[in-house]
Amino acid sequence: MNPTLRGADAAPMNHAPGSPASETCDETLLALVREVCAELHPGLGSSRPVTLDSALDRDLGFDSLGRVELLRRIERRYGARLAETMFAAAETPRDLLQALRQGDTAPPAVQQVPLRPQAVEEPGAQEIPTLAKTLVEVLDWHVQAHPERLHVQFHEDDGEGEALSYRRLLEGAEALAGGLQHRGLQSGQAVTIMLPTGCDYLYAFFGTLLAGGVPVPLYPPTRPAQLEDHLRRQAGILANCRSPLLITLAEARPLARLVKAQVET
Repeated sequence: MNPTLRGADAAPMNHAPGSPASETCDETLLALVREVCAELHPGLGSSRPVTLDSALDRDLGFDSLGRVELLRRIERRYGARLAETMFAAAETPRDLLQALRQGDTAPPAVQQVPLRPQAVEEPGAQEIPTLAKTLVEVLDWHVQAHPERLHVQFHEDDGEGEALSYRRLLEGAEALAGGLQHRGLQSGQAVTIMLPTGCDYLYAFFGTLLAGGVPVPLYPPTRPAQLEDHLRRQAGILANCRSPLLITLAEARPLARLVKAQVET
């Protein structure tokens, strides 16, 4: 995320509702929303009415990537760094504006530091898997060469999240692959994955490959309250790829019948 900005580009905040300065701030935010909306939906974005109470997803068609781009522009324009959890929960531009006025922001960005760099003297550190033809073969090569090397470091608003080594990724993927095969997955079948970024997502992706399936990633809903509506909108993708299995959040289990009624497989 961008560090806190200062200077002429930062829009004034903390104005009384209804004041001229407050109205200017409202229009500044709405202009940013319209700008991103028009880029997301060329030919439609400019014709869509955008108000403080427009639903970002239902009315304006903002997906996860659209929200990230809007967040980046808001931070740059207002000189504030919004907490990602708050931004994901926002339903309307008014929610975003309220968060800015109330100072619902994340801690200032810190200078990035190298993530546990490996010494160049490590055996195999300078080699690459030139003979590997698939992602699974690449993973196997890394596990053989340096199983404990850091593969992915996840970050959260309040600090570092989980760290994933090549060995741990393979173990998690193998366990999940066994579960898919136990549930009857056949070679070449699609497995849809609707999970947030994290270790579970990578286990599911590589586990599907290990089991002979084809991973089909879907964006997870930005808020739990959207889950039912989100699943209804994803049913077309599930039906098109004829996926027999969906890996998703535990909260989606009660909605399984809803999906099954719309997806033949």
